[in-house]
Amino acid sequence: MKSKFRFGVMLLLLLSSAACVKVDTSSKTPTIGSEIIDLSRARELGKLSDREYQELRRKVLASF
Repeated sequence: MKSKFRFGVMLLLLLSSAACVKVDTSSKTPTIGSEIIDLSRARELGKLSDREYQELRRKVLASF
């Protein structure tokens, strides 16, 4: 009987402690990878010329 009670208490503690962990997935600053991907997409869609892409890519790489 005691082992069932202990197991129940341990399970309850484990489950309640897992709820206390908060992971912040909202990134307010873009990563270097996301910036390069955005520039690549813009170039593929014709929004940027190859020259503009290379220039902006250099700026992104220099800023990080």
